[in-house]
Amino acid sequence: MKVVISGDEYCYLKNGKHYLDDAGIILISRYLKAFDEVFFAIRTKTITEKEELDKYHNLVDDNRIKIIQIPFFQGPQEYLLLYNKVRVTALEALKGCDLAIFRLPSTTAFALWHTAIKLKIPYVTEIVFDCYDGYETTNNLLYKILWKILHQWQVKACNNAIGVACVTEHYLQQRYFPLNKDAVISNYSTIELNPSFYYKSRVYPRKKCFTIVHVANQVAYASRKGHNELIKVVYEVNKLGYNVEVKFIGKDYFGGIERLRAFSRKLKIEDKICFTGFLSKSAMREVMINADIAILPTRAEGLPRVVIEAMALGLPCITSPVSGNPELVSKDLLIDYLDVRGMSLKVIDLIEHKQYYEKTSEDNFLRSRQYSSEVLNPRRTAFYNEVKSLIHNL
Repeated sequence: MKVVISGDEYCYLKNGKHYLDDAGIILISRYLKAFDEVFFAIRTKTITEKEELDKYHNLVDDNRIKIIQIPFFQGPQEYLLLYNKVRVTALEALKGCDLAIFRLPSTTAFALWHTAIKLKIPYVTEIVFDCYDGYETTNNLLYKILWKILHQWQVKACNNAIGVACVTEHYLQQRYFPLNKDAVISNYSTIELNPSFYYKSRVYPRKKCFTIVHVANQVAYASRKGHNELIKVVYEVNKLGYNVEVKFIGKDYFGGIERLRAFSRKLKIEDKICFTGFLSKSAMREVMINADIAILPTRAEGLPRVVIEAMALGLPCITSPVSGNPELVSKDLLIDYLDVRGMSLKVIDLIEHKQYYEKTSEDNFLRSRQYSSEVLNPRRTAFYNEVKSLIHNL
Protein backbone atom coordinates (compact mmCIF):
# COMPACT_ATOMS: atom_id res chain seq x y z
CA MET A 1 0.00 0.00 0.00
CA LYS A 2 1.42 3.38 -1.03
CA VAL A 3 0.51 5.95 1.64
CA VAL A 4 1.26 9.64 0.98
CA ILE A 5 1.19 12.06 3.92
CA SER A 6 1.27 15.84 3.60
CA GLY A 7 1.06 18.77 5.99
CA ASP A 8 2.81 21.99 6.96
CA GLU A 9 6.12 20.47 8.08
CA TYR A 10 9.48 21.37 6.50
CA CYS A 11 12.47 19.28 5.47
CA TYR A 12 16.10 20.36 4.90
CA LEU A 13 18.20 18.83 2.13
CA LYS A 14 21.96 18.96 2.68
CA ASN A 15 24.58 17.01 0.71
CA GLY A 16 21.83 14.86 -0.77
CA LYS A 17 20.44 13.84 2.63
CA HIS A 18 17.10 14.76 4.21
CA TYR A 19 16.70 16.16 7.71
CA LEU A 20 13.59 16.75 9.84
CA ASP A 21 13.05 18.56 13.12
CA ASP A 22 11.98 16.70 16.25
CA ALA A 23 8.28 17.25 15.54
CA GLY A 24 8.66 15.86 12.01
CA ILE A 25 10.41 12.71 13.23
CA ILE A 26 7.80 12.13 15.94
CA LEU A 27 4.99 12.68 13.44
CA ILE A 28 6.28 10.27 10.81
CA SER A 29 7.01 7.59 13.42
CA ARG A 30 3.31 7.50 14.31
CA TYR A 31 2.34 6.47 10.79
CA LEU A 32 5.00 3.76 10.73
CA LYS A 33 3.19 2.04 13.60
CA ALA A 34 0.33 1.34 11.19
CA PHE A 35 1.91 1.41 7.72
CA ASP A 36 4.94 -0.50 6.41
CA GLU A 37 6.14 2.44 4.33
CA VAL A 38 5.18 6.12 4.08
CA PHE A 39 5.79 8.81 1.50
CA PHE A 40 6.17 12.19 3.18
CA ALA A 41 5.27 15.02 0.74
CA ILE A 42 6.88 17.99 2.42
CA ARG A 43 8.29 21.40 1.56
CA THR A 44 12.02 20.84 1.18
CA LYS A 45 14.68 23.51 1.48
CA THR A 46 18.11 22.88 -0.02
CA ILE A 47 20.92 24.34 2.07
CA THR A 48 24.62 24.62 1.34
CA GLU A 49 27.34 22.65 3.07
CA LYS A 50 28.28 25.72 5.12
CA GLU A 51 24.75 26.44 6.33
CA GLU A 52 23.55 25.14 9.70
CA LEU A 53 20.79 22.57 9.96
CA ASP A 54 19.47 24.44 12.99
CA LYS A 55 16.58 22.49 14.52
CA TYR A 56 16.29 20.28 11.41
CA HIS A 57 19.03 17.99 12.66
CA ASN A 58 17.37 14.57 12.48
CA LEU A 59 18.74 12.56 9.54
CA VAL A 60 16.09 10.55 7.69
CA ASP A 61 17.89 7.20 7.42
CA ASP A 62 14.93 4.82 7.71
CA ASN A 63 14.28 3.12 4.37
CA ARG A 64 10.57 2.95 5.24
CA ILE A 65 10.39 6.75 4.90
CA LYS A 66 10.42 8.29 1.42
CA ILE A 67 10.67 12.07 1.21
CA ILE A 68 8.81 13.66 -1.70
CA GLN A 69 10.36 17.09 -2.19
CA ILE A 70 7.72 19.79 -2.58
CA PRO A 71 9.28 23.10 -3.79
CA PHE A 72 10.04 25.26 -0.76
CA PHE A 73 7.96 28.39 -0.21
CA GLN A 74 6.81 30.57 2.66
CA GLY A 75 3.74 32.76 2.47
CA PRO A 76 1.13 33.38 -0.26
CA GLN A 77 3.41 35.35 -2.59
CA GLU A 78 6.12 32.70 -2.79
CA TYR A 79 3.47 30.02 -3.26
CA LEU A 80 1.95 31.83 -6.23
CA LEU A 81 5.37 32.06 -7.87
CA LEU A 82 5.87 28.30 -7.48
CA TYR A 83 2.23 27.30 -8.00
CA ASN A 84 2.75 25.30 -11.20
CA LYS A 85 5.81 23.48 -9.85
CA VAL A 86 3.94 22.55 -6.67
CA ARG A 87 1.02 21.15 -8.69
CA VAL A 88 3.33 19.12 -10.95
CA THR A 89 5.12 17.69 -7.90
CA ALA A 90 1.76 16.90 -6.26
CA LEU A 91 0.74 14.91 -9.34
CA GLU A 92 3.99 12.94 -9.31
CA ALA A 93 3.67 12.31 -5.56
CA LEU A 94 0.20 10.80 -5.85
CA LYS A 95 0.80 8.50 -8.82
CA GLY A 96 0.05 4.94 -7.75
CA CYS A 97 -1.12 6.14 -4.35
CA ASP A 98 -3.58 3.90 -2.45
CA LEU A 99 -4.26 6.32 0.42
CA ALA A 100 -3.46 9.94 1.18
CA ILE A 101 -3.44 11.54 4.63
CA PHE A 102 -3.83 15.32 4.67
CA ARG A 103 -3.02 17.33 7.80
CA LEU A 104 -5.14 20.46 7.42
CA PRO A 105 -5.02 23.36 7.09
CA SER A 106 -1.84 23.32 5.03
CA THR A 107 -1.10 24.97 1.71
CA THR A 108 0.98 21.96 0.69
CA ALA A 109 -1.67 19.44 1.72
CA PHE A 110 -4.42 21.40 -0.01
CA ALA A 111 -2.39 21.32 -3.24
CA LEU A 112 -2.19 17.53 -3.01
CA TRP A 113 -5.85 17.28 -2.02
CA HIS A 114 -6.98 19.04 -5.21
CA THR A 115 -4.95 16.52 -7.20
CA ALA A 116 -6.22 13.56 -5.17
CA ILE A 117 -9.80 14.52 -6.02
CA LYS A 118 -9.03 14.52 -9.76
CA LEU A 119 -7.28 11.15 -9.49
CA LYS A 120 -10.09 9.76 -7.28
CA ILE A 121 -7.62 8.71 -4.60
CA PRO A 122 -9.18 7.85 -1.20
CA TYR A 123 -7.94 10.08 1.59
CA VAL A 124 -8.38 10.98 5.25
CA THR A 125 -8.03 14.36 6.91
CA GLU A 126 -6.46 15.24 10.24
CA ILE A 127 -7.77 18.64 11.33
CA VAL A 128 -5.46 20.69 13.56
CA PHE A 129 -6.89 24.22 13.23
CA ASP A 130 -10.19 25.94 12.48
CA CYS A 131 -9.87 28.04 9.32
CA TYR A 132 -13.13 29.79 10.13
CA ASP A 133 -11.64 31.04 13.39
CA GLY A 134 -8.70 32.34 11.34
CA TYR A 135 -11.18 34.18 9.11
CA GLU A 136 -13.17 35.60 12.02
CA THR A 137 -10.20 36.89 14.00
CA THR A 138 -8.03 38.63 11.40
CA ASN A 139 -8.43 42.27 10.36
CA ASN A 140 -6.18 41.87 7.32
CA LEU A 141 -8.44 41.83 4.23
CA LEU A 142 -6.10 39.59 2.19
CA TYR A 143 -5.81 37.04 4.99
CA LYS A 144 -9.55 37.23 5.59
CA ILE A 145 -10.15 36.21 1.97
CA LEU A 146 -7.53 33.45 2.16
CA TRP A 147 -8.91 32.01 5.39
CA LYS A 148 -12.44 32.00 3.96
CA ILE A 149 -11.25 30.05 0.91
CA LEU A 150 -9.28 27.62 3.07
CA HIS A 151 -12.31 27.10 5.30
CA GLN A 152 -14.46 26.19 2.29
CA TRP A 153 -11.80 23.78 1.04
CA GLN A 154 -11.41 22.23 4.48
CA VAL A 155 -15.16 21.62 4.81
CA LYS A 156 -15.27 20.00 1.36
CA ALA A 157 -12.16 17.94 2.05
CA CYS A 158 -13.71 16.51 5.22
CA ASN A 159 -17.12 15.97 3.66
CA ASN A 160 -15.61 13.73 0.98
CA ALA A 161 -13.01 11.96 3.14
CA ILE A 162 -13.16 8.29 4.12
CA GLY A 163 -11.90 9.27 7.55
CA VAL A 164 -11.66 12.42 9.67
CA ALA A 165 -9.72 12.91 12.90
CA CYS A 166 -9.80 16.25 14.77
CA VAL A 167 -7.45 17.38 17.52
CA THR A 168 -10.43 18.46 19.62
CA GLU A 169 -13.05 16.24 21.21
CA HIS A 170 -16.04 18.40 20.20
CA TYR A 171 -15.19 21.85 18.83
CA LEU A 172 -13.73 21.25 15.36
CA GLN A 173 -16.23 18.46 14.69
CA GLN A 174 -19.02 21.03 14.50
CA ARG A 175 -17.66 22.26 11.15
CA TYR A 176 -15.40 19.51 9.83
CA PHE A 177 -16.92 16.05 9.39
CA PRO A 178 -17.42 13.39 6.69
CA LEU A 179 -20.73 12.90 4.93
CA ASN A 180 -20.03 9.26 4.11
CA LYS A 181 -21.82 7.18 6.77
CA ASP A 182 -19.08 4.51 6.56
CA ALA A 183 -16.26 6.99 7.18
CA VAL A 184 -13.92 6.44 10.13
CA ILE A 185 -14.06 9.15 12.79
CA SER A 186 -11.68 9.81 15.67
CA ASN A 187 -10.12 12.55 17.75
CA TYR A 188 -6.61 12.93 19.15
CA SER A 189 -4.24 15.78 19.85
CA THR A 190 -1.02 16.07 17.83
CA ILE A 191 0.97 16.32 21.06
CA GLU A 192 3.60 13.74 22.04
CA LEU A 193 3.56 13.77 25.83
CA ASN A 194 5.87 11.06 27.13
CA PRO A 195 5.95 10.05 30.83
CA SER A 196 9.39 11.64 31.21
CA PHE A 197 7.99 15.06 30.33
CA TYR A 198 5.52 15.19 33.23
CA TYR A 199 6.44 17.06 36.39
CA LYS A 200 3.94 17.41 39.25
CA SER A 201 1.19 19.62 40.61
CA ARG A 202 2.59 22.72 42.28
CA VAL A 203 2.92 23.90 45.81
CA TYR A 204 2.18 27.62 46.07
CA PRO A 205 5.47 29.45 45.32
CA ARG A 206 6.40 31.79 48.13
CA LYS A 207 8.69 34.13 46.24
CA LYS A 208 9.18 37.83 45.67
CA CYS A 209 8.72 37.69 41.90
CA PHE A 210 6.29 35.42 40.02
CA THR A 211 7.41 34.23 36.59
CA ILE A 212 4.93 33.96 33.74
CA VAL A 213 5.84 31.81 30.74
CA HIS A 214 4.52 32.13 27.17
CA VAL A 215 5.39 29.58 24.47
CA ALA A 216 4.89 29.90 20.71
CA ASN A 217 6.71 28.64 17.63
CA GLN A 218 7.32 32.21 16.55
CA VAL A 219 7.70 35.45 18.47
CA ALA A 220 6.02 38.12 16.36
CA TYR A 221 4.83 41.66 16.90
CA ALA A 222 1.04 42.09 17.02
CA SER A 223 0.50 38.38 16.35
CA ARG A 224 -2.55 36.26 17.16
CA LYS A 225 -0.49 34.66 19.96
CA GLY A 226 -0.83 37.72 22.19
CA HIS A 227 2.78 38.76 22.83
CA ASN A 228 1.84 42.46 22.97
CA GLU A 229 -1.16 41.78 25.17
CA LEU A 230 0.90 39.79 27.67
CA ILE A 231 3.46 42.58 27.92
CA LYS A 232 0.55 44.88 28.78
CA VAL A 233 -0.57 42.39 31.45
CA VAL A 234 2.89 42.45 33.04
CA TYR A 235 2.76 46.25 33.00
CA GLU A 236 -0.69 46.31 34.65
CA VAL A 237 0.10 43.74 37.34
CA ASN A 238 3.33 45.50 38.33
CA LYS A 239 1.54 48.84 38.35
CA LEU A 240 -0.94 47.35 40.83
CA GLY A 241 1.91 46.53 43.19
CA TYR A 242 2.72 42.91 42.35
CA ASN A 243 6.13 41.74 41.16
CA VAL A 244 5.88 39.65 37.98
CA GLU A 245 8.04 38.97 34.94
CA VAL A 246 7.48 37.09 31.69
CA LYS A 247 9.66 34.72 29.67
CA PHE A 248 8.76 34.37 26.00
CA ILE A 249 9.90 31.12 24.39
CA GLY A 250 9.99 30.94 20.61
CA LYS A 251 11.96 31.75 17.50
CA ASP A 252 12.20 35.36 16.33
CA TYR A 253 9.85 36.08 13.42
CA PHE A 254 10.76 39.00 11.13
CA GLY A 255 12.30 41.10 13.90
CA GLY A 256 9.41 40.58 16.31
CA ILE A 257 11.65 40.30 19.36
CA GLU A 258 13.31 43.67 18.85
CA ARG A 259 9.96 45.37 18.22
CA LEU A 260 8.51 43.80 21.38
CA ARG A 261 11.57 44.91 23.35
CA ALA A 262 10.98 48.46 22.11
CA PHE A 263 7.33 48.15 23.13
CA SER A 264 8.32 47.07 26.66
CA ARG A 265 10.82 49.95 26.86
CA LYS A 266 8.01 52.41 26.16
CA LEU A 267 6.14 50.93 29.10
CA LYS A 268 9.34 51.06 31.20
CA ILE A 269 9.24 47.35 32.04
CA GLU A 270 12.06 46.09 29.82
CA ASP A 271 13.70 44.46 32.85
CA LYS A 272 10.55 42.35 33.33
CA ILE A 273 10.59 40.90 29.79
CA CYS A 274 12.86 38.05 28.68
CA PHE A 275 13.14 36.36 25.26
CA THR A 276 14.80 32.95 25.24
CA GLY A 277 14.63 32.36 21.48
CA PHE A 278 14.06 28.84 20.17
CA LEU A 279 14.64 26.14 22.77
CA SER A 280 14.92 22.38 22.55
CA LYS A 281 12.15 20.39 24.20
CA SER A 282 14.28 19.68 27.29
CA ALA A 283 15.41 23.31 27.63
CA MET A 284 11.84 24.54 27.21
CA ARG A 285 10.68 22.12 29.89
CA GLU A 286 13.34 23.44 32.28
CA VAL A 287 12.25 27.06 31.79
CA MET A 288 8.61 26.11 32.27
CA ILE A 289 9.32 24.11 35.43
CA ASN A 290 10.95 27.21 36.91
CA ALA A 291 7.97 29.38 35.95
CA ASP A 292 4.85 29.86 38.10
CA ILE A 293 2.01 30.63 35.66
CA ALA A 294 1.49 29.99 31.93
CA ILE A 295 -0.46 32.50 29.84
CA LEU A 296 -1.46 32.20 26.18
CA PRO A 297 -3.70 34.99 24.96
CA THR A 298 -4.78 33.78 21.53
CA ARG A 299 -7.20 34.71 18.78
CA ALA A 300 -7.56 31.21 17.34
CA GLU A 301 -6.23 27.70 17.91
CA GLY A 302 -6.90 24.05 17.25
CA LEU A 303 -6.06 22.44 20.57
CA PRO A 304 -2.87 24.19 21.73
CA ARG A 305 -0.10 21.76 22.64
CA VAL A 306 1.68 24.42 24.71
CA VAL A 307 -1.28 24.64 27.08
CA ILE A 308 -1.35 20.85 27.51
CA GLU A 309 2.42 20.85 28.12
CA ALA A 310 2.07 23.60 30.72
CA MET A 311 -0.68 21.60 32.42
CA ALA A 312 1.53 18.49 32.44
CA LEU A 313 4.13 20.55 34.31
CA GLY A 314 1.55 21.59 36.89
CA LEU A 315 1.26 25.22 35.82
CA PRO A 316 -1.96 27.18 36.27
CA CYS A 317 -2.87 28.31 32.74
CA ILE A 318 -4.70 31.42 31.57
CA THR A 319 -5.81 31.43 27.94
CA SER A 320 -8.62 32.69 25.72
CA PRO A 321 -12.09 31.11 25.27
CA VAL A 322 -11.51 30.20 21.61
CA SER A 323 -11.50 27.01 19.56
CA GLY A 324 -10.64 23.93 21.66
CA ASN A 325 -9.36 25.83 24.72
CA PRO A 326 -12.56 25.30 26.77
CA GLU A 327 -11.89 21.55 26.50
CA LEU A 328 -8.63 22.09 28.38
CA VAL A 329 -8.97 24.97 30.83
CA SER A 330 -11.70 25.68 33.36
CA LYS A 331 -14.07 28.54 32.54
CA ASP A 332 -12.72 30.89 35.21
CA LEU A 333 -9.29 30.86 33.53
CA LEU A 334 -10.59 31.67 30.04
CA ILE A 335 -10.13 35.39 29.42
CA ASP A 336 -10.80 37.25 26.18
CA TYR A 337 -7.70 37.92 24.05
CA LEU A 338 -8.06 41.72 24.34
CA ASP A 339 -9.11 41.78 28.00
CA VAL A 340 -5.78 42.85 29.47
CA ARG A 341 -7.45 44.00 32.68
CA GLY A 342 -9.22 40.66 33.11
CA MET A 343 -6.00 38.70 32.59
CA SER A 344 -4.17 40.98 35.00
CA LEU A 345 -6.76 40.45 37.73
CA LYS A 346 -6.65 36.69 37.17
CA VAL A 347 -2.87 36.70 37.65
CA ILE A 348 -3.34 38.63 40.89
CA ASP A 349 -6.04 36.17 41.96
CA LEU A 350 -3.58 33.28 41.57
CA ILE A 351 -0.84 35.19 43.41
CA GLU A 352 -3.08 36.17 46.33
CA HIS A 353 -4.89 32.88 46.91
CA LYS A 354 -2.72 29.90 47.79
CA GLN A 355 -5.59 27.40 47.77
CA TYR A 356 -6.85 28.58 44.37
CA TYR A 357 -3.34 28.38 42.91
CA GLU A 358 -2.75 24.82 44.17
CA LYS A 359 -6.24 23.56 43.20
CA THR A 360 -5.83 24.95 39.67
CA SER A 361 -2.41 23.34 39.38
CA GLU A 362 -3.70 19.96 40.55
CA ASP A 363 -6.74 20.06 38.23
CA ASN A 364 -4.55 20.91 35.24
CA PHE A 365 -2.03 18.20 36.01
CA LEU A 366 -4.72 15.54 36.31
CA ARG A 367 -6.50 16.67 33.14
CA SER A 368 -3.25 16.56 31.16
CA ARG A 369 -3.10 12.79 31.74
CA GLN A 370 -5.83 12.43 29.11
CA TYR A 371 -3.31 13.62 26.52
CA SER A 372 -0.39 11.36 27.39
CA SER A 373 1.28 9.32 24.64
CA GLU A 374 0.09 6.15 26.38
CA VAL A 375 -3.51 7.29 25.83
CA LEU A 376 -3.27 8.93 22.40
CA ASN A 377 -0.91 6.65 20.47
CA PRO A 378 -3.21 3.59 20.62
CA ARG A 379 -6.10 5.80 19.49
CA ARG A 380 -4.11 7.12 16.52
CA THR A 381 -2.98 3.64 15.49
CA ALA A 382 -6.54 2.30 15.80
CA PHE A 383 -7.75 5.07 13.47
CA TYR A 384 -5.14 4.24 10.82
CA ASN A 385 -5.88 0.52 11.09
CA GLU A 386 -9.61 1.14 10.63
CA VAL A 387 -8.81 3.25 7.56
CA LYS A 388 -6.65 0.42 6.17
CA SER A 389 -9.49 -2.03 6.63
CA LEU A 390 -11.86 0.36 4.86
CA ILE A 391 -9.43 0.71 1.95
CA HIS A 392 -9.19 -3.06 1.56
CA ASN A 393 -12.99 -3.27 1.38
CA LEU A 394 -13.42 -0.50 -1.23
